[in-house]
Amino acid sequence: MRKTLTLTLLALALVAGFYFYNKESAYSPTNNDNVYDLTAWINKHPGGRLAILAICGRDGSTAFNLKHGKSEKPNAKLITFKIGTVKK
Repeated sequence: MRKTLTLTLLALALVAGFYFYNKESAYSPTNNDNVYDLTAWINKHPGGRLAILAICGRDGSTAFNLKHGKSEKPNAKLITFKIGTVKK
């Protein structure tokens, strides 16, 4: 199992802002305070890049849950991008 990170929301926002600005990566805390590196998924997302970029650096739980709910395929795909958790 790969090592995961624990980030504060401020640290996550700073990292996400840096990578979004440089258009290299996309980090988003979503679904129960997990952190995902969605970089590899940005250009493959069926809803387009903007659906991912719109939630970078913030809690994307509401957007994800409204669109995908408990659908098995999106949730199974999302877990493959998990890199850590948000420290409260």
